[in-house]
Amino acid sequence: MSDISLEADRQRGSAYADLSRQVRAAGLLGRRRGYYAVRIGLVVGSFGGLWVLFARLGESWWQLGVAVGLAVVFAQAGFIGHDAGHRQIARSRQANDLIGLVHGNLVTGLSYGWWVDKHNRHHAHPNTEGRDPDITRLQPGASAPHQRAFKASGQLP
Repeated sequence: MSDISLEADRQRGSAYADLSRQVRAAGLLGRRRGYYAVRIGLVVGSFGGLWVLFARLGESWWQLGVAVGLAVVFAQAGFIGHDAGHRQIARSRQANDLIGLVHGNLVTGLSYGWWVDKHNRHHAHPNTEGRDPDITRLQPGASAPHQRAFKASGQLP
Protein backbone atom coordinates (compact mmCIF):
# COMPACT_ATOMS: atom_id res chain seq x y z
CA MET A 1 0.00 0.00 0.00
CA SER A 2 1.25 3.47 -0.74
CA ASP A 3 1.50 6.16 1.92
CA ILE A 4 -1.25 8.12 0.15
CA SER A 5 -3.75 5.26 0.29
CA LEU A 6 -2.92 4.60 3.96
CA GLU A 7 -3.54 8.25 4.75
CA ALA A 8 -6.89 8.15 2.89
CA ASP A 9 -7.88 5.03 4.86
CA ARG A 10 -6.97 6.70 8.16
CA GLN A 11 -9.24 9.62 7.33
CA ARG A 12 -12.20 7.20 7.01
CA GLY A 13 -11.85 5.64 10.46
CA SER A 14 -9.97 5.12 13.66
CA ALA A 15 -6.53 3.61 14.11
CA TYR A 16 -8.32 0.37 15.02
CA ALA A 17 -10.26 0.46 11.73
CA ASP A 18 -6.97 0.92 9.87
CA LEU A 19 -5.39 -2.01 11.69
CA SER A 20 -8.51 -4.12 11.09
CA ARG A 21 -8.33 -3.44 7.35
CA GLN A 22 -4.65 -4.42 7.27
CA VAL A 23 -5.30 -7.65 9.18
CA ARG A 24 -8.15 -8.60 6.84
CA ALA A 25 -6.12 -7.71 3.75
CA ALA A 26 -3.31 -9.98 4.98
CA GLY A 27 -5.81 -12.85 5.22
CA LEU A 28 -5.25 -13.36 8.95
CA LEU A 29 -8.96 -13.75 9.71
CA GLY A 30 -9.72 -16.35 7.05
CA ARG A 31 -11.53 -19.51 8.11
CA ARG A 32 -9.46 -22.69 8.34
CA ARG A 33 -12.13 -25.31 7.72
CA GLY A 34 -9.69 -28.18 7.16
CA TYR A 35 -7.96 -27.47 10.45
CA TYR A 36 -11.28 -27.40 12.31
CA ALA A 37 -12.53 -30.55 10.58
CA VAL A 38 -9.48 -32.46 11.83
CA ARG A 39 -9.61 -30.87 15.28
CA ILE A 40 -13.34 -31.54 15.72
CA GLY A 41 -12.88 -35.13 14.53
CA LEU A 42 -10.06 -35.67 17.04
CA VAL A 43 -12.06 -34.14 19.91
CA VAL A 44 -15.26 -36.08 19.18
CA GLY A 45 -13.34 -39.32 18.56
CA SER A 46 -11.27 -38.90 21.72
CA PHE A 47 -14.40 -38.07 23.72
CA GLY A 48 -16.14 -41.26 22.62
CA GLY A 49 -13.05 -43.43 22.90
CA LEU A 50 -12.18 -42.24 26.38
CA TRP A 51 -15.71 -42.91 27.66
CA VAL A 52 -15.60 -46.42 26.19
CA LEU A 53 -12.22 -46.98 27.87
CA PHE A 54 -13.59 -45.58 31.14
CA ALA A 55 -16.49 -48.06 31.07
CA ARG A 56 -14.30 -51.03 30.07
CA LEU A 57 -11.82 -50.40 32.86
CA GLY A 58 -14.51 -50.77 35.50
CA GLU A 59 -13.71 -49.75 39.04
CA SER A 60 -9.98 -49.22 38.75
CA TRP A 61 -7.35 -46.64 39.58
CA TRP A 62 -6.66 -46.47 35.83
CA GLN A 63 -9.87 -44.48 35.50
CA LEU A 64 -7.96 -41.52 36.96
CA GLY A 65 -5.75 -41.53 33.88
CA VAL A 66 -8.84 -41.55 31.68
CA ALA A 67 -10.20 -38.63 33.72
CA VAL A 68 -7.06 -36.63 32.92
CA GLY A 69 -7.56 -37.38 29.22
CA LEU A 70 -11.21 -36.32 29.46
CA ALA A 71 -10.14 -33.05 31.10
CA VAL A 72 -7.95 -32.30 28.09
CA VAL A 73 -10.80 -33.20 25.71
CA PHE A 74 -13.24 -30.97 27.65
CA ALA A 75 -10.82 -28.05 27.41
CA GLN A 76 -10.36 -28.58 23.67
CA ALA A 77 -14.13 -28.81 23.20
CA GLY A 78 -14.43 -25.51 25.07
CA PHE A 79 -11.95 -23.89 22.68
CA ILE A 80 -13.93 -25.17 19.70
CA GLY A 81 -17.15 -23.82 21.27
CA HIS A 82 -15.42 -20.48 21.80
CA ASP A 83 -14.37 -20.28 18.16
CA ALA A 84 -17.88 -21.27 17.06
CA GLY A 85 -19.28 -18.51 19.27
CA HIS A 86 -17.08 -16.04 17.40
CA ARG A 87 -18.44 -17.45 14.08
CA GLN A 88 -14.92 -18.45 13.10
CA ILE A 89 -15.41 -22.07 12.05
CA ALA A 90 -18.19 -22.17 9.45
CA ARG A 91 -19.68 -19.63 7.07
CA SER A 92 -23.24 -19.84 8.35
CA ARG A 93 -24.52 -18.88 11.76
CA GLN A 94 -26.54 -22.11 11.95
CA ALA A 95 -23.49 -24.31 11.36
CA ASN A 96 -21.44 -22.43 13.98
CA ASP A 97 -24.33 -22.69 16.45
CA LEU A 98 -24.65 -26.43 15.83
CA ILE A 99 -20.92 -26.92 16.40
CA GLY A 100 -21.12 -24.78 19.54
CA LEU A 101 -24.16 -26.64 20.86
CA VAL A 102 -22.54 -30.03 20.37
CA HIS A 103 -19.25 -29.01 21.97
CA GLY A 104 -20.80 -26.85 24.70
CA ASN A 105 -24.05 -28.48 25.73
CA LEU A 106 -23.32 -32.10 24.80
CA VAL A 107 -19.58 -32.58 25.32
CA THR A 108 -18.76 -30.23 28.21
CA GLY A 109 -22.20 -29.67 29.73
CA LEU A 110 -21.90 -25.87 29.53
CA SER A 111 -24.83 -23.99 28.02
CA TYR A 112 -23.60 -22.60 24.71
CA GLY A 113 -26.40 -20.00 24.52
CA TRP A 114 -25.68 -18.70 28.03
CA TRP A 115 -21.96 -18.57 27.36
CA VAL A 116 -22.28 -16.71 24.02
CA ASP A 117 -24.52 -14.07 25.63
CA LYS A 118 -22.12 -13.59 28.55
CA HIS A 119 -19.04 -13.58 26.33
CA ASN A 120 -20.53 -11.01 23.93
CA ARG A 121 -21.36 -8.73 26.87
CA HIS A 122 -17.78 -9.17 28.09
CA HIS A 123 -16.37 -8.18 24.67
CA ALA A 124 -18.68 -5.15 24.52
CA HIS A 125 -17.36 -3.82 27.86
CA PRO A 126 -14.15 -5.65 28.80
CA ASN A 127 -13.12 -5.15 32.43
CA THR A 128 -15.68 -2.38 33.00
CA GLU A 129 -17.16 -2.75 36.48
CA GLY A 130 -20.92 -3.09 36.40
CA ARG A 131 -20.98 -3.89 32.67
CA ASP A 132 -18.59 -6.82 32.15
CA PRO A 133 -20.27 -10.00 33.45
CA ASP A 134 -16.85 -11.56 34.06
CA ILE A 135 -16.13 -9.14 36.89
CA THR A 136 -19.49 -8.89 38.64
CA ARG A 137 -18.34 -11.11 41.52
CA LEU A 138 -15.81 -10.11 44.13
CA GLN A 139 -12.60 -11.92 43.33
CA PRO A 140 -10.40 -13.59 45.95
CA GLY A 141 -7.56 -11.31 46.95
CA ALA A 142 -9.46 -8.10 46.15
CA SER A 143 -8.08 -5.07 47.95
CA ALA A 144 -9.87 -3.82 51.08
CA PRO A 145 -11.11 -0.62 49.34
CA HIS A 146 -12.45 -2.70 46.46
CA GLN A 147 -14.21 -5.04 48.92
CA ARG A 148 -15.83 -2.07 50.69
CA ALA A 149 -16.94 -0.54 47.38
CA PHE A 150 -18.29 -3.90 46.22
CA LYS A 151 -20.26 -4.39 49.44
CA ALA A 152 -21.59 -0.81 49.26
CA SER A 153 -22.84 -1.43 45.72
CA GLY A 154 -25.24 -4.08 47.08
CA GLN A 155 -23.73 -6.88 44.99
CA LEU A 156 -22.76 -8.88 48.08
CA PRO A 157 -25.23 -10.26 50.62
